Amino acid sequence: EVLEIMVREGDRVEKGQTLARIDSSDAAKEVEMAQNSYELAVSEYNENIRDTQHNYEKAVQDYQTAQVNYNRNQVLFAAGDSSQAEMEQVNNALRDAARQVDSFTVQGGQLQGVHYQSPVASAQVKSAVLLAGLYAEGETCVTEPALSRNHTELMLTGFGADIRSHGTTALIKPQPRLEGQKIHVPGDISSAAYFIALGLVTPHSEILIQNVGINSTRDGILQTALAMGANISLLNKRLVSGEPVADILVKSSTLHGITVEGEIIPTLIDEIPVIAVMASFAEGTTIIRDAQELRVKESDRIAAITENLSAMGGSITATADGMIIEGGKPLHGAKIHTCQDHRIAMAFTIAGLNAEGETTLDNANCVTISYPSFYQDIQLLTV
Repeated sequence: EVLEIMVREGDRVEKGQTLARIDSSDAAKEVEMAQNSYELAVSEYNENIRDTQHNYEKAVQDYQTAQVNYNRNQVLFAAGDSSQAEMEQVNNALRDAARQVDSFTVQGGQLQGVHYQSPVASAQVKSAVLLAGLYAEGETCVTEPALSRNHTELMLTGFGADIRSHGTTALIKPQPRLEGQKIHVPGDISSAAYFIALGLVTPHSEILIQNVGINSTRDGILQTALAMGANISLLNKRLVSGEPVADILVKSSTLHGITVEGEIIPTLIDEIPVIAVMASFAEGTTIIRDAQELRVKESDRIAAITENLSAMGGSITATADGMIIEGGKPLHGAKIHTCQDHRIAMAFTIAGLNAEGETTLDNANCVTISYPSFYQDIQLLTV
């Protein structure tokens, strides 16, 4: 505003004389209001900065928490060679550790250590619970009715996990400091089993299978073959990355029937289809018991073995937990219903190589899930 002061011409103005009194209270109020508005704006600005900083820090914290939860709560999925029944066994074990599970996703939650009493001797179930135990509070134990394969325990030990085994119980402590290792993986005895059977039942045969894992929780096929009269030698025995390994020399043999049951079953559960084929070439009766888990593999293997061996002229009777095979009857070629099960396909390939006539498999490519080069390797041994 402009304040005008009128002075008459000729009036004398002395130095220091007050010409007018101005009431500045209104202007002072406006200045005070402006100052208050300014201070409020500064305060709001600073508060916004603090809120922004807080929101940023919270967002970073939420991200870090989400990342940890993601790492801990990886999605579980049913692999192509895991049946719904096997996944349900895993689900039951994980529910005991406070998770809600279906075959494909896991709802995250804080895990508590448990002592899980597994109703079946299953390495898949045991391994799932032990791996979950790495991130649980307190110790986690798994007790089985019989000892299943222990590759997970040996591997975790090699990486520095605090894990111990006593009889059929494995115990692990949470969150160890794991260190990367250089691992040499031996040949899979389940894959070698088909060549063991081929060498035993094919006349005038001799096969050397090198670098095969002979872990005592997996060597049931060797024990069973030896009990049937097989000519098998283990050469160059050694320990590789904590696993026992050997070269297996197999020679054609005259086999006889035996009973396979009890604690040996978990050590050869995947080899039973090819053991059934071996039994069909053996003299006498072979009885397989306590193998009800075969009902819930990639197929109902008891039914699949019975169907296909019968189609080839074999004498076999299915039971609830196994089968009875009367050996010594010549087999003939047939159309094999693989049930999209790799182990059925490979076992009956061995049967077909020693049968009269042509054998065809309805889905031969199903072997690729575990042994993509199976047929090529078979051709290396056949003329």
